[in-house]
Amino acid sequence: TFKVNDANRRVYAAALAMADGFAPFLFLTLSGGIGNGKTHLARGIAQRFLARNKSVRYCYVPELMGRLRRGMAPDAPVKPDDILADLNRVDLVVLDDVGAQYDSDRGWAWAQMEAIIGSRYDAILRGEQRALVVTTNRNLDREFPGPVRSRLSDVRIGSMEVNSDIDRRPITSPEFRTRK
Repeated sequence: TFKVNDANRRVYAAALAMADGFAPFLFLTLSGGIGNGKTHLARGIAQRFLARNKSVRYCYVPELMGRLRRGMAPDAPVKPDDILADLNRVDLVVLDDVGAQYDSDRGWAWAQMEAIIGSRYDAILRGEQRALVVTTNRNLDREFPGPVRSRLSDVRIGSMEVNSDIDRRPITSPEFRTRK
């Protein structure tokens, strides 16, 4: 259950509008600190899309980048083009934790994000309903490349919401300093 408060009320309202199909936007970027419910809201949107018989792909971005890299091997059963084509066909793509795709070639990873986001953006401009939810704890202005930031922030099709709530995940690990 998502606990709505003054720090996250606007983010929750935008997520709910998108989930129920009443939002005036097709791209929703949820940004904010770690553990404040961005992924929870994104998964909730995905569940509501599925309940409305819409197709959905949820992608944890670091894992997606690994799949794309493995797909470049000559003997890979699934190629990057197949993965990208699948993402282009569905009604909703959730890209969870964009900006966490750190690897030895960040430029390559951002190029993949640009391809996915750009493809959905172009589809919307052609009149197709291709929704996108992005979650990130990164600063969009400083850490996202220009083309990605530009498409996500286009007010004609997108909404960028900052969740300023605190980390809500319970910390249940043992206190090792006082362990006997």
